[in-house]
Amino acid sequence: MFPKGVLARLCLWESHKSPEVFPDPFRFNPQRFLDKQFSLDEFAPFGVGSHRCPVGSLSTQICALFLQHLSSGYHLEALGNEAPVRGVGHYEPAKTFTVKLVPKTDN
Repeated sequence: MFPKGVLARLCLWESHKSPEVFPDPFRFNPQRFLDKQFSLDEFAPFGVGSHRCPVGSLSTQICALFLQHLSSGYHLEALGNEAPVRGVGHYEPAKTFTVKLVPKTDN
């Protein structure tokens, strides 16, 4: 129970910028994910599944809309026919999987 007038704040952005987990956390560095295997407590401080970051699904939806718009002038063709592999929490495409973008023609 929160008393009337109290401001409750979930510090989502701050938790993903922990210098104890991510050295130099404000520098764009995708390489950091290749150099280290993060534990779930480090990478997903709010947990995974139904207990994951509260804005995780919103981020996924925004990214999906962006990619849909970006690729709207192309036909997408899946390349690579290897079986999916079991990842940490779910199945993932094989490492050789890729998508070919073929420009749409006005024909």
